[in-house]
Amino acid sequence: MFSGENVFLKKPFVMNEKFLHFIWKHQLFDSLSFVDLSDDHVTVLDPGFPNEDEGPDFLNARVKVGNVIWAGNVEIHRNASDWDHHGHHASQAYDNVILHVVRHADKMVYHSDGRKVPTALMVYDEMLEANYRLLLETPAEMPCKHNIEKIEPVILVPWLTRLAVERIEHKMKYFLHLLEKNCFHWEETLYQALARGFGMNVNALPFEWLAQRLPFTLLAHYRHNKNQLEALLFGQAGMLRDDEGDEYYQMLKREYEFLRHKHHLVPLQKHVWKFMRTRPGNFPTVRIAQLADVIYRNPFLFSSLVEEGNRERMCAVLAATASSYWDTHYVFSMPSRQKQPKIFSVSSVHNVIVNVVVPFLFLYAHQKDLPSVKEKAIALLEDIPPEKNKIVKKFTEAGVVPANAMESQALIELNKKYCALKRCLDCSIGTRIIVGCE
Repeated sequence: MFSGENVFLKKPFVMNEKFLHFIWKHQLFDSLSFVDLSDDHVTVLDPGFPNEDEGPDFLNARVKVGNVIWAGNVEIHRNASDWDHHGHHASQAYDNVILHVVRHADKMVYHSDGRKVPTALMVYDEMLEANYRLLLETPAEMPCKHNIEKIEPVILVPWLTRLAVERIEHKMKYFLHLLEKNCFHWEETLYQALARGFGMNVNALPFEWLAQRLPFTLLAHYRHNKNQLEALLFGQAGMLRDDEGDEYYQMLKREYEFLRHKHHLVPLQKHVWKFMRTRPGNFPTVRIAQLADVIYRNPFLFSSLVEEGNRERMCAVLAATASSYWDTHYVFSMPSRQKQPKIFSVSSVHNVIVNVVVPFLFLYAHQKDLPSVKEKAIALLEDIPPEKNKIVKKFTEAGVVPANAMESQALIELNKKYCALKRCLDCSIGTRIIVGCE
């Protein structure tokens, strides 16, 4: 038995209609007590499918009332009187409702043409409400913290796989938006997505703006000259506006001023970049220098990461090292005490593969109808170690330890899109706990 399933809290619980939809969809009601108000026995042959738009709650259901089989839609309410309160009695959109399922039958209701709406009482084990309420009223972000370890692998594993794919597809939609803005120029879109990845969470948007103001097709003309690449990137980032600076800074500034006039470039404002609450190794200055190194070493990014790329090749492409100036700097003209090469760490490389390359591969596979590319993307996730962050740590402490990035991505999706929003009714784990089977 799941912990807490035999505990009824004292505060009265008013179930929401979403919970009643859950009971109906999974047919968790007591069929022996499920009778029409006229005492005819009701048998549910097919509960139908949930309606996400306007109109009745479930469409294309089939029920047997007495000896008659009805096909049509089902509406579900807490109280029968909600039919009138919601205006269904005056709407022809509800005239094809074959069954009105309620928890409390407090009145008889009618269609807009005056016909009586067949109404059935929904009776179910109150333990279901108790289990659901415990999940809802758990103050932690992870309502199932004390039960999730008990979920059988046959339920957990497919659910995590689905969640991982959901997360990839959410990211894929954003890259599709970029692709459409770029008139389906794949290499330009990959470059913008990659730049966004180098910005991590804090500077993702400024990096994307930088890439949009400095097209990859322009950078490609200067791919053999690293100083010019850096000048273009730092200049367009708005970081070469000051008159004073050391020799390296002045060299980049001269290069940029020439190229800016030549190509009619308009730089970003420097204030869009965030340095506060960021580790020096993640400063946007360091990340821009590392991005310049990736472009300098890999002028054909698309083929390197998408068409030919395997995990080893991708890691080699993204294993960037900032130019030697940054060995002793985090920002311009301010030497640091220690000399240390600014290498894009293995964890950062994996982060970009997980959050940029994999969803981009999914997009490419979807647009080009290449299932094998999707399989390659999944294999990449399964070949990368799990991420280490607060969310993953929370699940690990609860007994769910991810084996790879595929599973850690699934846990992040679970936390953000289900646990934090208390969407337990839409979650396979929540469903299992609510039902509370042995």
